[in-house]
Amino acid sequence: MLFKALFTIKISLSVFIIFVFMVCSLSYIKKLEIIDKNNTKISELNSKIQDIEHRTKILEQHINKSKLYAKEFKIDTTLAIYIYFMSTNKKINPAIVFSIISIESDFNTNSKSNKNARGLMQVKPATAEIYGVRGYDLYNTKENLKAGINHLEWCLKIENNNLVRALERYNKGNKFSTTNYADKVLRRASFTYIKQF
Repeated sequence: MLFKALFTIKISLSVFIIFVFMVCSLSYIKKLEIIDKNNTKISELNSKIQDIEHRTKILEQHINKSKLYAKEFKIDTTLAIYIYFMSTNKKINPAIVFSIISIESDFNTNSKSNKNARGLMQVKPATAEIYGVRGYDLYNTKENLKAGINHLEWCLKIENNNLVRALERYNKGNKFSTTNYADKVLRRASFTYIKQF
């Protein structure tokens, strides 16, 4: 009887020890899972930080290029940054847009031609309307650039990305004609681009 009682106690103690070991093991496993989740979160955060750092470097490079354009054309840095980013957003070489503006208005936002083209990129009200810009908003820098760059993008599309033909079309208001306009823009753009390096 004593033997059975001791055996039962021994088994109960063994079961208790196994139970305690399992509880401790589960607790340890849960702690490891929490650590693993935290490490995953830390890894995700590190990845996001690296992405932000990379994007910041690219942004700084773009801003520095914009400053070069501002210096070249003797314009406000903020305006240069704005033109640069609107151009690159449409995948248009900024040197082309800066050159167009230089030739069309010499960066005068209040410029108006005898054919009623207005603002920096000398956009006519009828053309601006196509891109959701009202004629009286063409003296607004943002709206003028929006209409002008969208129109240049459209000209490139119509002319199958032939830049010379697209520039001639841009200059003649949706009609293609051969003038020396494209040559002027490209010479100015080439000169500007080469001077940066």
